[in-house]
Amino acid sequence: MIYVVGIGATGALSLTERALGVVNKAGLLVGTRRFLGEFRESKAARVAIRGPLDAVAKEIEEFIATERAAKRRATVVVLATGDPLLFGIAGFIIERFGKKGVTVLPNLSIVAEAFALIKEPQNGSIVLSAHGRTVEELFGEFPPEGCVATGRKVAI
Repeated sequence: MIYVVGIGATGALSLTERALGVVNKAGLLVGTRRFLGEFRESKAARVAIRGPLDAVAKEIEEFIATERAAKRRATVVVLATGDPLLFGIAGFIIERFGKKGVTVLPNLSIVAEAFALIKEPQNGSIVLSAHGRTVEELFGEFPPEGCVATGRKVAI
């Protein structure tokens, strides 16, 4: 089973009891160095996300195959930011491994945390991801001047 666990701004402290239990039972932890660092005491194998996600997916596939060959239960935890289905890694993991084999345990999205910090409602806001995109790609559908003219908030 692959779990995609969202981590909030406070790191491991933001996890629910269920999410923390899943992380503690993982045979393989996958995430950025920062997120992996939150679980230094874990004895799980680790894969740091440093480049293309296809390479990470191959390492997950190899781990699952090795565990199954040894007749062991393969539990993989992918550590993600906030809500992993809001411009996050969960979409890629589900597409690659299928809905049946993936469970997503979301946390507060970074967008929700940001709006809470500035004490503004999210109502009517537009959420965009700038990760790996040009300004033209980012604002193609929502030109900034249109958002300003209508008074809409844009979270990037």
